[in-house]
Amino acid sequence: QGEKIIDKNFNSAFHRTKLRDYLEEKKIKSLMIVGMQTEYCVDTTIKSAFDYEYKMYIPEGANTTFDNDRLSGEVIHRFYNQDIWDKRFADVISMDEALKIIKNK
Repeated sequence: QGEKIIDKNFNSAFHRTKLRDYLEEKKIKSLMIVGMQTEYCVDTTIKSAFDYEYKMYIPEGANTTFDNDRLSGEVIHRFYNQDIWDKRFADVISMDEALKIIKNK
């Protein structure tokens, strides 16, 4: 109760939403990204947030996807988390590290 809910209609949580305005109003500079579908919504939101210079954390195991015609969901997940995002767009961290960050905010 009392949490801000921002609906989205596109892959990025920033595209045609009030998310960025809300984050700026609250002076939020870092984000913890979780969600469903690793290679679509999660990836697009991470890259949009990166363009806006947010510091991002991705807890291990906190995003997921489906198998497709070419790759298993497990391979897609590992590829994005380890090869695309970590130390480039965001920091992929353990769930323990994520909980520490949340408790300290």
